[in-house]
Amino acid sequence: MKNEKRRKDLTMTPSAKKARCWKAKRSLPTIQTNSEMKDDTDSSDQAEKVKKKKDKREKKIKKEKKEKKVKKDKKKEQKRKDRSPENKFPLKRQRYEPESSSTGEASTRNHIQQEETTGDSLAQYNRNNPRPRAESSSLLKPEDKDADRCVTLLLFYQYVEPVWNEEQYQEALRIAETLATRHQLSGRMRVAREGFNCTLTSKHRTEMYDFCQSLRDWNDVFYKTEFKFTHDLPSAQAFPQLKVIPVVELVHYGLEGRKAPPIAQYSGVHLEPTHYHQKLAEPNTVVIDVRNHYEAVIGHFQPPTEADGEDTPPKYIDPKMRKSTEFPAWLDNPETQKELKGKQVLMFCTGGIRCERASALLKYKMATDPVVKDLGIKGVYQLQGGIDKYFKEFPDGGYWKGKNYVFDKRFSHAPLLKEEHVPEAKPDAPISSCEACGKPWDKFRGKQRCYTCGVPSLVCRDCLESKSKPRCDLCVAQNIRSKREWREKEQQEIEEYEKRSKARGVLLAATHKENQNNVTRLFLKNMCRKNMTDAILLDFLPGITHLVWKNRAGEFTGQGWVEMESPEAAAAAVARTGEVILGRALHIKFDPPDGKDVWPPPHSKV
Repeated sequence: MKNEKRRKDLTMTPSAKKARCWKAKRSLPTIQTNSEMKDDTDSSDQAEKVKKKKDKREKKIKKEKKEKKVKKDKKKEQKRKDRSPENKFPLKRQRYEPESSSTGEASTRNHIQQEETTGDSLAQYNRNNPRPRAESSSLLKPEDKDADRCVTLLLFYQYVEPVWNEEQYQEALRIAETLATRHQLSGRMRVAREGFNCTLTSKHRTEMYDFCQSLRDWNDVFYKTEFKFTHDLPSAQAFPQLKVIPVVELVHYGLEGRKAPPIAQYSGVHLEPTHYHQKLAEPNTVVIDVRNHYEAVIGHFQPPTEADGEDTPPKYIDPKMRKSTEFPAWLDNPETQKELKGKQVLMFCTGGIRCERASALLKYKMATDPVVKDLGIKGVYQLQGGIDKYFKEFPDGGYWKGKNYVFDKRFSHAPLLKEEHVPEAKPDAPISSCEACGKPWDKFRGKQRCYTCGVPSLVCRDCLESKSKPRCDLCVAQNIRSKREWREKEQQEIEEYEKRSKARGVLLAATHKENQNNVTRLFLKNMCRKNMTDAILLDFLPGITHLVWKNRAGEFTGQGWVEMESPEAAAAAVARTGEVILGRALHIKFDPPDGKDVWPPPHSKV
């Protein structure tokens, strides 16, 4: 046996011997030394200690978080108690009594609806305070009202006449942000010297009511305000943050710097939804939709189409505007005036605010413009509270067809009995269609906009996924194929309107703008870069002593600064902001020097 093994060893190649040794070595068991065993034990003990320490730290963090949450909840509850009407805000016992309307009927614009609630504090608050009237009625079953539908939406506006001065305006901006933050509201607050226009949300209904009362405590003008609430909205429809936006006009009609017709003197007769509903069926009536065309296309009023005898049935009119600045020119159009001749005029919009300026503008023209005087218009009426309030009065929709476009997280909504989430509701079929493929569609989704004029595009889900970019139906109908064509058309309409208005002596530029700080330096922008010259500007704005409109590179970019000869001349110049020169609306504002540079520069004298 040994000899045979020896013979095999002699005949094996070196590589085979090496392989055999390697196999034998692998089969041997590994033996740890005492030191290696000790190191393994120490490392396992160390890992266990680290794990225990980590678990202990996590438990401590959880405990601290829990304690912190309890403290936060207690603090929040205490704050809410401190802000209760009895403790925080002195209640005004004097209620606003609305004046009678021009037709002699008592106005119902400030009716108050009491709501059944529990709790001594809130009950006392309800007994002693005016409560906004336009509450949304909910048809949801109790089991359908879950924690996800806890958002309350508040819509309101309030014009102020005479407008606030600069000091009052700055206080209004500060108060708006302070009160909304204090009451945990989110949304948009547009604040101008002419008032407030707000869309707000909150998950705490009582905070909304307290906010309204706080506004009334701050300024009595808000006792005339109608606050409109919508309850039980999904939590996803709450605004993520609060934005207080300083603006020149609450609704941009392009009338800033002109004699905007006073609303208190010229606005139309306000009709509650029930009376407005009756007027919609009267013959010899035109119903003007004061909203933008992209809003009107998904839903609007459809009054009856029958009339007795020689009377003409009521007619719905869509001015087909992309924005409100087009309304004055549309109203002045001869074709429009032909439609209004001998008719009574009804106006409506989403919440009522756009009708205030629109109806005032028409009635102002009826009083001052000879052409409009001869039309024989039989009255101007507007829907109090807008479509929002009409839906609450007529949950089945009344004469409304389609959906109402809104500027909040809902995007659009139907009357309550036609909403999809309401049990046993019967939604209307879409009355509009996709601008790309033409199939029935009424949902604005995403940030899809017309690539020529920039208005929201109505595009179905399939076309949105395929990234279709159609033009809006107005651009298609007007054969507008570029942004430049649309801007030229818009400027041409404004210029023609201003020429006609000046020729008839109506809506002339204002002659004065308040200048409390006696500022003489002005900032100008949106000037024509190609054709603007010193001579043209000096002729347009008399009183300029110094002119700087080139940047450090020596280029003119369409903007500049001027020094006026006096504060009065500066105020007169700012009053002309928005007027068209060389085809562009010139924007002018006060711009006091900050002291960092020499002003006016010695080389800039004209």
